[in-house]
Amino acid sequence: AIAPYYTTRKGWMTLINLTNTESKPIVVKVRIHEGRNTRDVLDFNVALSSNDMWAAVLQEKDGKAVLTTADESCFIGSTTTEKPLNMAAFTGANNDTGLQDAERLKEGYIEFVVMGYAEPTTGIGKAIEDVKSTRNCSAVRDAFSEAKIKDTAKQFGEPINALKFNFRFINPKRGIEAGGQAVTWANFFNHVSDP
Repeated sequence: AIAPYYTTRKGWMTLINLTNTESKPIVVKVRIHEGRNTRDVLDFNVALSSNDMWAAVLQEKDGKAVLTTADESCFIGSTTTEKPLNMAAFTGANNDTGLQDAERLKEGYIEFVVMGYAEPTTGIGKAIEDVKSTRNCSAVRDAFSEAKIKDTAKQFGEPINALKFNFRFINPKRGIEAGGQAVTWANFFNHVSDP
């Protein structure tokens, strides 16, 4: 799914709601790209249990664009619920001759990619499902550690068409909101023609 636009400019906040519509747990890659040259400014995975929803907000804090969530779905590889967008993709050795400051992070677009699904009753699938009752992501994060990722990967099936997504723009000071649904692509394949 692709959310075609996010903004944190002039008091605007972008609310994100991502839903797993299937009865199987999935892992979703979330990539936030700045709008000037589509550089990847935040990239992480979220584990969603069956029929789970993940919610977050992109907003400006201390002059920087930040993703914040109070959602109890698991960030894989991180325990923080506040993630500042990162300028490293277009500064220093990655200089693309565009703006080199935090202003560039305040608008862009977001990609969501289902990495795969797991069976809900065993292994990593059960660990993701158990988060609903335990509110503890340590077993899920541990399964994605460098030492265990190969075994974890074997427990996942191909990506499934499980995502439903919507986004809202709100400006509390002005008392207005707008929003939409993401563009969702599904069932990609490589078509190879016989010569």
